[in-house]
Amino acid sequence: MGINLLNYTGKQLIPAYNAEDAIPVSVNFAPGLTIQQGQIVAQLSGAAANDVQTLDFGGSVTGGTFTLSLTGVDGQTHSTAALAYNISNANLKIAIEGLLEAAGYHLATVTITGGACPTDTVLTFGGSLAAYPAPLLVVTSALTGTYPTIAVVHTTTGNPLGLYVGYDGTKVADPTEAPTLTAVAGSTPSFVAGSHAVAYTFLTAGGETRPSPAAEVEESDGSTPLLGIQVDAIVLPTGATGVNYYVNGMLAGTSDGSQTTLNGFTGAAVPAPTVNAAFVYADGRQVAVGVAPASFRTDPLGRVIYGNVPMLPPFLSNDLSVPCYVTGFFFTKDLSGLDAAAAATLGRLVSGTLADGVIFVR
Repeated sequence: MGINLLNYTGKQLIPAYNAEDAIPVSVNFAPGLTIQQGQIVAQLSGAAANDVQTLDFGGSVTGGTFTLSLTGVDGQTHSTAALAYNISNANLKIAIEGLLEAAGYHLATVTITGGACPTDTVLTFGGSLAAYPAPLLVVTSALTGTYPTIAVVHTTTGNPLGLYVGYDGTKVADPTEAPTLTAVAGSTPSFVAGSHAVAYTFLTAGGETRPSPAAEVEESDGSTPLLGIQVDAIVLPTGATGVNYYVNGMLAGTSDGSQTTLNGFTGAAVPAPTVNAAFVYADGRQVAVGVAPASFRTDPLGRVIYGNVPMLPPFLSNDLSVPCYVTGFFFTKDLSGLDAAAAATLGRLVSGTLADGVIFVR
């Protein structure tokens, strides 16, 4: 059966004035998106990567079967036949590629590495799914043995370099909790005598937050210099990849968030940041580049769908490109996702406010 994906009216974003100066260019969007009229968009810039999923076996598997399924281009669930617990890599490849074909992912391929089932097996998608997010496999187990388990681990999400997505300028929030500290005494000092204020920041691939509130630590007798300062483990929020530690406002160490002992300062003196530059995403979607003139969706292969069109051949559009405004004057109230960072990147506010004004995109 067909699926209504969008109540598309045919309306397009109307420039504030000088419509002839509003220039759209045709761009390709990533698969599986819903984009609204007037939405701020960005372009992926991270390195292209194929989607990788792993069949992860646990316990002792000695018999039985398992089934793989996924959501097809038609929105329906498609499944393999029951697969033997010890299916060969060659036959597993045939089964998965047959499943992809039946689900509408024509000419998609999979390369299988690692040990043969029932040991962990790595699936790397290619063909028409090369550098695209592959549909996530779902496994149903009928395995036998001693506490047998099987799961699908999404190791790497396919990244389509250069495709457009919705803008997301979300930042990792500045930490609000002070660290928990323990003084480490010893005969060889790393810090001079006195009280030391320790704070930390969250790191991402795109930058660093502002520091947390500081906690103070002091040598036990008030005069013996510290050998080091132990900082308890710090839980990383989504998007963060590590932690920087600052003692008295200067960088004193970096870690992955696990318990750490700071042993003095190394390298050049680096002060704590005063501006949060830690974007949750660092793959290009945090940089605004344009405005979507109309609403649309893309299917799992990146094809454009305008509303009330069922996702079944021959009704499915084969268009891969969509117009996107890269310059022009627009009413800010007609735009979605516009924030101060996007406005500064896109152009400049020529009147009013971000909520109710006019922006010049250049």
